[in-house]
Amino acid sequence: MMGCIVTPMTASRTRRSEVPMPETPMPALLFQALSEPLRLSIVRELMNGEATVNELTRSVQTSQPSVSKHLKQLRKAGVVGSRPEGQQRWYHLQPDAFDQLRDFLRAFDKSPAKQGSGRVIRQSRARRPERMTKP
Repeated sequence: MMGCIVTPMTASRTRRSEVPMPETPMPALLFQALSEPLRLSIVRELMNGEATVNELTRSVQTSQPSVSKHLKQLRKAGVVGSRPEGQQRWYHLQPDAFDQLRDFLRAFDKSPAKQGSGRVIRQSRARRPERMTKP
């Protein structure tokens, strides 16, 4: 490709066309949503079945605005869904989010990083020349 000039504009177009868009919710978004201790407590409570904000507030022993804020983040990540019933919303876990996490972790089990000692060590392609020191 002599004489071919790659500008940031053409490079981004090339990269965008080569890399498929990931499905949402992405594992990174899910891990981020589950990394906060209160959100994880909410998820643990929802493993027992649907619950309202008031029920979750009592079980995780924090304020209602705090629980609502964290439920919003969990909904954005696709971890939690809700359904209206009268003047309340019933929250539940979304199995698809956990299926994606399970698939991601299964892929890790098959990766070279998991084989052997669990560490991937890259070999240097060329040995660096030793630095010369002045006498």
